[in-house]
Amino acid sequence: PTRHSRASSCALARMKRRRVSEDGRDSDENESYDEAICSPPATPDQIIDDGGDGVAERGSPAQRRLGLGRHSRNDAAGDLWAFLAEDILLKVFGYLQTHDLCHCACVCRHWSRSCFSPVLWKRVDLHSKYRARLQARHLRVFFSLSAALTHVDALGVAKFDDKALAFLATRCQLHWLRCGAEPSSNMAASLDVTHGGYQHNNHHAGVVLPHAEHRSITDGGLQHLAPRLSQLRVLCLCRCPLVGRSLGVLAASCSTLTHLLVPGCVVPDTDLARLIRANKHSLTSLDASPGRTGPTDRTLTIAALGEVQMLRELTVRDSRIQAGALTRWLPHASTTLQKLDLAGTASFSVAHLDMLDASRLRTLCLSRCLRVSSQGLEQWLTQASQLQHLLLSGNQFRRFPTCNTLMRLDLQGCYIAPCSVTFLPATLQHVMLQRCTGAAAAVQALSANPSTRRGLQTLDVSRNSPDCLETIELFSELTQLNVACVVVTDAAAEAIARGCSKLTTLVARSSSLSPSGLVAFATYCTRLAHVSVRQCNRLTDDAIQRLAAHGNLVSVDLSMCPKLSDNALKALCCCKRNLEAAALNRLPLVTASGVASVVTECRWLRVLELYGLPTASRAMASIAPGCSVLR
Repeated sequence: PTRHSRASSCALARMKRRRVSEDGRDSDENESYDEAICSPPATPDQIIDDGGDGVAERGSPAQRRLGLGRHSRNDAAGDLWAFLAEDILLKVFGYLQTHDLCHCACVCRHWSRSCFSPVLWKRVDLHSKYRARLQARHLRVFFSLSAALTHVDALGVAKFDDKALAFLATRCQLHWLRCGAEPSSNMAASLDVTHGGYQHNNHHAGVVLPHAEHRSITDGGLQHLAPRLSQLRVLCLCRCPLVGRSLGVLAASCSTLTHLLVPGCVVPDTDLARLIRANKHSLTSLDASPGRTGPTDRTLTIAALGEVQMLRELTVRDSRIQAGALTRWLPHASTTLQKLDLAGTASFSVAHLDMLDASRLRTLCLSRCLRVSSQGLEQWLTQASQLQHLLLSGNQFRRFPTCNTLMRLDLQGCYIAPCSVTFLPATLQHVMLQRCTGAAAAVQALSANPSTRRGLQTLDVSRNSPDCLETIELFSELTQLNVACVVVTDAAAEAIARGCSKLTTLVARSSSLSPSGLVAFATYCTRLAHVSVRQCNRLTDDAIQRLAAHGNLVSVDLSMCPKLSDNALKALCCCKRNLEAAALNRLPLVTASGVASVVTECRWLRVLELYGLPTASRAMASIAPGCSVLR
């Protein structure tokens, strides 16, 4: 401090001491405060240890008596963060995620002690972009920080196996567990157990990520640890090969489940029904969509749901259910059911739809339910007062189905007469019109409503005529756009890019997008994170360089673009802090040096597709740990 600042501090201290003395109060504390403020900075000889807790104290004796100057050796003297009490830091750090806490722990030893406090480790969320690099030793450290750990989210963590689950179950009393492989696109919505309703999630829309079977959590490991999971409330096992009787053993010890989500698991229908009956007084959400290789009959599961008293959400996709089981169960569940997803259930008909309470249901998915007629659906929608999500892809309707409260409408592959599109609700936020005959009229009706223009966030008009692109620029709040297999001219691309500057996801596969059109999106849409331009034959290296210049790309698909060379791949290095997935299939001008630049610089890559690139084998030596290479 300078001489003037030292004099000013002393003057303020004297004024404060005089004012306190006039009031007749004790001035010992103020004298210590004055001495601490006016004392010279500490020298290296005055630095002492606090007793082995890893945090050093600096300053004069008066400063140490008041607790000022307690901070790490690497902190600058006078840093206000070092003076904060530990309870205040714990309050601030309580709002952070697990990976953010690990970053904050690297700042200084004071923060490290606060970040690893057991109070903050009651919930461990490992489902982040760092999950591919997590090893078994990292999981043991996270699970050992607090004996009060109750919530664990390890979805997509490959190292979370039977040993990690055993280590966790023997030390903690789990209430919330989510693990397994990455969900597919039709599973992502049902795995959100934090929010009860349907949440639109277009995860990595730019690149279709592979979903290999997650062989870590086995049936034997879960069966062995079932008696230790007696207090479990939320259990999510995504795409786990449970072929034995582990769920039946779990039913004997656990009766407090509120959410049971086993999508893609090869679970026997009898064991699943037994677990449902054991938790009939507490179960509120169930996802029993069968796996691709296992049994698809869920008749016993639906029959067991007749004993559940408070079921609010049910998802059973692509399964065989007898019509009689639905007839006996729906009248019982209609008073509490808020979400129903029976996509691909051939036995569901209009008679079953009439059994549902239209005034309570918020999410209805009847995709590929061909026995639901247009007239019966229209009559039921007139009574729906809280319906927000309606998914009817793959059905045939003569008129455009709608409801005043809809937020999401999915009509992919539907045949709808364009003249029937007369009214669309102003509350719509997500509209899917892939291969829909009335798509152009629907987009025009959406753009005619000022409220819809300001609220629409997702629009899918892929595999339609170019007439669908005429009024898209009016949706100023649009964040996700899919124009795959649509002829996109330069004028249309520039108009959309100017009007929809908040785009974060652009899917333009096989859309004849030109370099100038992609440059327009890169110029005006600076938030683009997920881009797919697969099979756009006209794109050049300059356009990709302009696209990657912002450094925001998280996933990109450049497959089958014959004019792209190593310069385009080197341009992706600008996104090395964010890029997680890249598809570089069948690029004839790309060599091993271009692939090596991406592999070396982009250290957060989780998926790298190199089909049709035989020269890329020499670049695999420097691949990032945890990255899956498909070639």
